Amino acid sequence: MCGIWALFGSDECLAVQCTNAMKIAHRGPDAFRFENVNGFTNCCFGFHRLAIVDQLYGMQPLRVKKFPYLWLCYNGEIYNHIRLKNQFEFEHQTKVDGEILLHLYDRFGIKKMASMLNGVFAFILLDTANRKVFIGRDTYGVRPLFRLLTDDGFLAVCSEAKGLLDLKTSMSTPAKITPFPPGHFEVFDLKLTGKVESVQMDRFHCCTEEPKHAAYNNLEGLGTGFELETVKSNIRILFEDVVNGQNHSCTWVRLHVPSFLFPQKISDWSFFTVFVTLRVPFLDHRFTAYYLSLLEEMRVPKDGVEKHLLREAFKGLKLIPDEILWRRKEAFSDGMTSMKKSWYTSLQEYIESEVNDSQLEKANTQFSFNPPTTKEGLIRQIFEKHYPDRCEWTPHYWMPRWIKATDPSARTLSIYKPDKDQLSH
Repeated sequence: MCGIWALFGSDECLAVQCTNAMKIAHRGPDAFRFENVNGFTNCCFGFHRLAIVDQLYGMQPLRVKKFPYLWLCYNGEIYNHIRLKNQFEFEHQTKVDGEILLHLYDRFGIKKMASMLNGVFAFILLDTANRKVFIGRDTYGVRPLFRLLTDDGFLAVCSEAKGLLDLKTSMSTPAKITPFPPGHFEVFDLKLTGKVESVQMDRFHCCTEEPKHAAYNNLEGLGTGFELETVKSNIRILFEDVVNGQNHSCTWVRLHVPSFLFPQKISDWSFFTVFVTLRVPFLDHRFTAYYLSLLEEMRVPKDGVEKHLLREAFKGLKLIPDEILWRRKEAFSDGMTSMKKSWYTSLQEYIESEVNDSQLEKANTQFSFNPPTTKEGLIRQIFEKHYPDRCEWTPHYWMPRWIKATDPSARTLSIYKPDKDQLSH
């Protein structure tokens, strides 16, 4: 996890604005760089680094001798960077996976560059020779990216919204901060004043379409048609390729409290640097495109077991023990606690003692957009405190759609029946 931050056409002193970049310092504890853009005195990049690859050249903004006019700040991992480097015989200056963006952009332009990337990423790319700024985000938005754009052309981009909240602008009203849409890139003209103008917003990949980078990764044995054994074989081939490729280097509170505390606990063990980096094989572009192309009746839960087809594909291969392959789905926040008393139950009991009925009754008037319907949902007050009038960032509450449910915890679902031995844990 790294933190990226950039301004184009700042109305205030950059040194003053830089204090906002420090609000995301937790994303990269190893180093920080703040760099002005040559020739544009009101444009700059900020980068917080978590050092994982190339200790010497891994700092950002990334620049190489071959493309002195290109500046790159990105957060994420490009899983197929070596394959693309070899395919097109690019000569890399560093060992950084993100350098592939510079070569692809120079050779093919922004849209093909983005569509060729297999990975999780958010990037800001500056081309001073052509006075263009590009920003983009991976297909599923695994890596976060927020942008602020004023009517007079001041652009600010950051990994987290908090790095944009207190920026100084010439606008009389607060500038709108929006999450950048996944699977898209945006193109800006960079004016001599440092201000920008958005000239193109385009989608480079849709999750139901096979990605363009698949053409450079020929997998033997893939079959055609919807015969069950063919489908299961294809699932195994695609998924195993994904795992190998990624191995190369509003349940909101329930999930993120333990996710936050666990890494904190082990942060003293320096050899766990790459723990705080997610692997998301089920979100692979090629794998999801294939899976979504299957007949709906093949994909739905079967015999009360969700993800039945995925489990069935690996049945009998002894790659995964049966007790893991067929165990019931359980959220991390549930699985880390006792079967007798789950974390979400403890959380609800605490909230019940802190929130009274009248507070919940006022929710409809307090929150004009998507008001909470439970006392637990009133924890949104904390969000509103830090990000007032930005409720559109949380457009809906997650809930299972394939079964009647009133709570997102798997333990509350009718199909969930814990084994007797689990109850003693």
